[in-house]
Amino acid sequence: MHNLEHGGIVIQYNPSLYQGSLDPLIALQRNYPNKTVVAPNSRLTTAFALPAWKRLYTLDARDELKMTAFIDRYRNKAPERMPD
Repeated sequence: MHNLEHGGIVIQYNPSLYQGSLDPLIALQRNYPNKTVVAPNSRLTTAFALPAWKRLYTLDARDELKMTAFIDRYRNKAPERMPD
C-alpha cells in the first residue's frame, strides 16, 4: 500500500492461473524500476492485477501493451508522488 501511496504500481500474478515465464513481467518492471513491483498473489480471481492508487486493472491473460498503457497512465498519480 505504501508503494501505491507514492505513485507506484504492483504487477501481481496468480501462480495457479498464470504458469508462463516471469521474464516478461520482470522485463516490464525493469522499465519502471522505481515505480513497480512484481509479486505473486494466489487470491486473485484473474491471472493478473495491477493495483495503483484508487485504481485496479485486471487481466485474464498477459498483455504487455495493456499493462504498459495502464502503468504509463497511472504511475505518479497519488497523494505522495516521488520522483522516478
